[in-house]
Amino acid sequence: VAHIRENKEAFAKALSKRNIDAATLLDQVIAADELRRNSQSQLDEVLADSNKFSKEIGMLYKSGEAQKANLLKEKTAG
Repeated sequence: VAHIRENKEAFAKALSKRNIDAATLLDQVIAADELRRNSQSQLDEVLADSNKFSKEIGMLYKSGEAQKANLLKEKTAG
C-alpha cells in the first residue's frame, strides 16, 4: 500500500487506460490502510503496557509482595 500511496497518480493513470476510474478506490485503499496503521499502533502500545505490568507483577510476586501484585492485577484487568 505504501507504493500505492507514493504513486497514486501513476496507479490512477494506468488504471484509466483500462477504463477504470480508480481515484475514489485508491483514496479508500489509502484511508483503510491509514486506519489499519493507527489501529496497529494503538494495539502495540496496549501490548507494551501489558508486558510492562506483567513484568512488574512478576517482580512483586518474586519479592514476596503478593498483595501489591494482586492489586496491580485487579487494576490492569479492568
